[in-house]
Amino acid sequence: MFFNHQTRAIPVGKWDAMHEDDKGLFVRGQLTPGLSLAEDLKAAMQHGTVEGMSVGFSVGPDDYTVGTSGLIFKNISYLREISVCTFPANELAGVTAMKASTASNLFAMRRPG
Repeated sequence: MFFNHQTRAIPVGKWDAMHEDDKGLFVRGQLTPGLSLAEDLKAAMQHGTVEGMSVGFSVGPDDYTVGTSGLIFKNISYLREISVCTFPANELAGVTAMKASTASNLFAMRRPG
């Protein structure tokens, strides 16, 4: 898990679960306890200042079509990373829930369909 696709930085957390459902990609993750950026991100997410998610991926030349409102992806060849982000490419993709945990903060993110 990264913040704003900064893959050269220390990851801010890890993903515990990931699956595709009728609304899109669902992931659940934990922020890294004690990591200052993760603690700052946790505060921003709880405040609602940061609530987006974005995926970094690759597609093959035949894995997408051009629709009236943008690209339509049929298949993702390689999922590079998933980030919590300030300005997601898809404005519908975002954090849907956060809850406290004894070890760290858990949250779920979903891309609505």
